[in-house]
Amino acid sequence: MSFLKTICIIILCYLIPAIVIDIAGALLVTILPGPDSRRLNGNAGFGSTALYYVVWMTAGCLAGFFFTTYSREATRASIMIQRRPFLIFIIGLLLSASLILLFYSTGEMNGSWISSGNNYYVPGHRNVTYTFFVSFLLVSFILLKMEKTRTGPEEY
Repeated sequence: MSFLKTICIIILCYLIPAIVIDIAGALLVTILPGPDSRRLNGNAGFGSTALYYVVWMTAGCLAGFFFTTYSREATRASIMIQRRPFLIFIIGLLLSASLILLFYSTGEMNGSWISSGNNYYVPGHRNVTYTFFVSFLLVSFILLKMEKTRTGPEEY
């Protein structure tokens, strides 16, 4: 497998789970009660800011899991990736940083968290966006590290 084809496959394995799980997370956040929301009878609701962080952390973990496992499976024929599986993590890190820079440059994350109101979406809310990408990369790192320790140290 050529180097360019391997990189393209890894990029696709990054984008597809990230987009699909981001849409699923946005739908879930839409139906959750807002922070300090009230029920019909006037009692305090169950909405919590921490709930949104849990949703996006779970979404990031799922996206990182699918990215890492699909990338490893799709690039089995690549000797370069078999010898250095952390290239998958490095490509994921670069793509995540690129997306965060894109979100900043388009103005999605420029607003203050105070003025964002009830906007708990990725990439609209700065802190939940960081939560999503950090959990994404952390799961990817852990999975690759576990696979390396399971297969044993590499010999050169």
